Amino acid sequence: MALLRIYDQIVGQLAGVLVTTTSKGNLKQDGTEAFAQAVTLVDTGGTPTNFATETTQLLVKSDLDTLVALGQSAAPVNVVGNTASGSALSDAPVYQGGRAMVSIPTAVTNGQAVGEALDKLGRPVVYPVQVRELRTSATVTITSSTAFADLLAAGGAGIYQDLLSVTLVNTSATGTVVQLADADDTTIIWTGYAPPTDMRGIVFAVPLKAVNANAKWRVKTVASVASVTITAQFAQDK
Repeated sequence: MALLRIYDQIVGQLAGVLVTTTSKGNLKQDGTEAFAQAVTLVDTGGTPTNFATETTQLLVKSDLDTLVALGQSAAPVNVVGNTASGSALSDAPVYQGGRAMVSIPTAVTNGQAVGEALDKLGRPVVYPVQVRELRTSATVTITSSTAFADLLAAGGAGIYQDLLSVTLVNTSATGTVVQLADADDTTIIWTGYAPPTDMRGIVFAVPLKAVNANAKWRVKTVASVASVTITAQFAQDK
């Protein structure tokens, strides 16, 4: 049974304190009705016995100071699987699931526990590249200039802002090379071309990494043309 197998896995790691019940109780496979009676502590002073064969006994960690009732919070115990890595499975796998999502659930706050989101067929819901709150976009239009202009402000101490995509819209009759650089205006991170009266763009399969943390992204047109609009998407990371 599932509960007995779990205890079989952990008893080898426990020693010293034996908990006995005044009544054997009825251990069900689903875990209900298990040792409802009061318990007492007994110092065994030796090697713990097997819970699977001694169903009137429950082993707990020897470093517990007190245990006044079965089910009381106790020190954590590592649970180890029956099958070693690289070995054939010796037991049936544990079925796992998550929360089916057909509408947007209530958002939690940073650091809170949250359920895994699945679609109604059990497939994981995965955002590409980064969670929504850590993605951003920026747009700037350069008119008749070859100087660098700010595209995206610095993200903060230790924050890198990696490039996800770029689009270039050139409304002039002259084509131009477009350069994206780090805040020093000399580290060119991406170069593209905006044909006359046309649009070009790229989406990176793997984000193009920022060179420095907490740095602006800057952009310029190599030729002075009437108007080029640059739009880029970024993902924050550390």
